[in-house]
Amino acid sequence: HLNRGAWLAAAASLRAALADFQRMEHHLGALYALYNLGETQRWAGETAAARDSLTEAEHLLAAVEAPAVAAHLLALRAELLLAEGQLEEAARLATKGVRVAEEAGH
Repeated sequence: HLNRGAWLAAAASLRAALADFQRMEHHLGALYALYNLGETQRWAGETAAARDSLTEAEHLLAAVEAPAVAAHLLALRAELLLAEGQLEEAARLATKGVRVAEEAGH
């Protein structure tokens, strides 16, 4: 779905995957599903939903050792801030994301 730009279908698949990961208590899988859901929502222009998915992912990150995912979450937060016109904060978080990715060897 993502490759074809079918955002609604992709979001539905990601929500189903998220539910499966949550049922299995697989925090890393749930974290990636939330991140990808947030990106998909952003691409679909659903910034409020993307922000909610990102916030949920950020809370879950505390339970998972995944610095590479942390870099992706920072980039997504920066993209959302950029869309809101918060250029300085977006640049600060994007720079932090690059640093986190480099430290993670990503």
